[in-house]
Amino acid sequence: MKTKLLFLSFLLTLQMPFAFAQSQRIAIDYMVTVNTNFAIASTRSTHHLYILNHESIYFKDSKDSINQFINRDPNNTNTVQLGSRTLFKLSDNHYASFDMIQLYKNYEQDKLLLQEDLSGKSVVLQEDLTIFNWTILPNQDTLILGYPCKTATTDFRGRKYKAYFSPKLNNFGGPWKFEGLPGLILQVQSEDNYFVIEPIKIALNAQLEPIQNPYKDTKEEIIVGWEAFREAKINRLLTKYRAAVAKTGDLNFSINPNGDRIENIEIGIVDAKTIKAMEKAQKAKKKKKKNSTTF
Repeated sequence: MKTKLLFLSFLLTLQMPFAFAQSQRIAIDYMVTVNTNFAIASTRSTHHLYILNHESIYFKDSKDSINQFINRDPNNTNTVQLGSRTLFKLSDNHYASFDMIQLYKNYEQDKLLLQEDLSGKSVVLQEDLTIFNWTILPNQDTLILGYPCKTATTDFRGRKYKAYFSPKLNNFGGPWKFEGLPGLILQVQSEDNYFVIEPIKIALNAQLEPIQNPYKDTKEEIIVGWEAFREAKINRLLTKYRAAVAKTGDLNFSINPNGDRIENIEIGIVDAKTIKAMEKAQKAKKKKKKNSTTF
């Protein structure tokens, strides 16, 4: 009987971390600043993170998006529609794109889903949650909104980041794509100050509706993996470049695919010189794939 009780106690101990994680209902408001390369278009807006059981959703509502531009023309109440993009007038008569974000994470399935722009075409990018290689720094503890936090750093797609996470709040979770630390990520800042995420409000045991995957019934193409996204981006750029050159006859035409992206997709300026290199790389890749299939 004693052995049976000890065995049951052992099973309960194993289940406790999972049960603890499953019971979490956390809501965090973040202030997110993106100091774009084109300073006039820099943004600052509130984003929301809801964590419930094994899912989370990170988003900003339409009001947050409308007011996000630090240098928005205060007299502008109208928007301009350019294809699928909605533009707002800035204070120097330039225009910037209105953007929304809905980033869904499923921790049981180890995946995140996010709508992305593929050079004018909207797609859904699916990635693993384990895409960060973190280094936890010793003796770098601090307090954020009253919660004890540890410090970690990482290099991710062209930028170095420092993050602060609290094991006291939860054993997973974070804003945007940030994940993979043994605690809830409360604050992140890139070394170049381009991308800054700061918490402004934390609610534990929040009253949350069940989290819905916004892409469950999507009709948009789902691209799985960052490399597949890059490959699709390259193909799209090649098509657009050829069409533009054929229409204008301008061989000096160029496209900047990176723009003001937080992540570097590692594609340089697309012009007559780089287009040949991209086409050569594609042919080599197809040939290698064909040879590996043959043998």
